[in-house]
Amino acid sequence: MAFQEKKVSDPASFERQKTQRAAQQKIEKVEKQITRLEKEIKEIDFDLEIEYNKTIAQANFFEDYQAKKKELEKLMETWEQLQSY
Repeated sequence: MAFQEKKVSDPASFERQKTQRAAQQKIEKVEKQITRLEKEIKEIDFDLEIEYNKTIAQANFFEDYQAKKKELEKLMETWEQLQSY
């Protein structure tokens, strides 16, 4: 018969696990946003290669494109900060 250790409830351990789960969920959310933005930027880059003049003729093209790149940069910084916890 195997010896079974009785688990002791440790409130500090529970809180630590809860905090780790919350951090992991934040990381996953940021990763999804990064993936979405990378895909959008890649599609825009492709459009620029194929039909440059038509693509840049869209209203506010450069502002929107730069905004996506800045958002991606901020998300990458957020992801790095979350990884350090």
